[in-house]
Amino acid sequence: MKEMIYQSNSTQEVLYSGSYKDHKFAIVSQGTHPCAYIECKLKRTFDYEDSCFYSIDVHGGLTFCDGAYWDKEDKSIYIGWDYAHYNDFHGSAMFYDNSLRKDGRMWTTAEIYKNVCSAIDELLKVEENDWKMQTKNFQQVKDKMWDIIKSENLIVNNQNIDYLIQKVFKEN
Repeated sequence: MKEMIYQSNSTQEVLYSGSYKDHKFAIVSQGTHPCAYIECKLKRTFDYEDSCFYSIDVHGGLTFCDGAYWDKEDKSIYIGWDYAHYNDFHGSAMFYDNSLRKDGRMWTTAEIYKNVCSAIDELLKVEENDWKMQTKNFQQVKDKMWDIIKSENLIVNNQNIDYLIQKVFKEN
């Protein structure tokens, strides 16, 4: 685990990466401030402003949802946050003596790692709830399709499946 060394210029370096509870993570120095990223395994399209993430309490709130720019081989989607907020130290303070950020908190990599583990614990609950909702929605669609099959005396074949799918989704 490398320690965060604050700098006045922007340079990227992975301070620590690994896996916690089967979720990859990365703690990355941007030079002026650190950021944290955790792999998200939702099986649908989402962004960091998705309401399902409201329960994840991270420093300053989520600000990132994209691929792993720090590792081009990693094709996972990550959500992330930064440590460049009002009460945080920022490398730009090295240029300005009167900067409010000069006295801000300098986060250690170990402190950020604790935040990462906590966020992954919360993300696991989000992913489980999302899976339950998708399963429930799938079951509702399946039940609706069988209701239509019975009510219209359909014989199930590929054409009727297309018809059923269109009918179910027009009604929902």
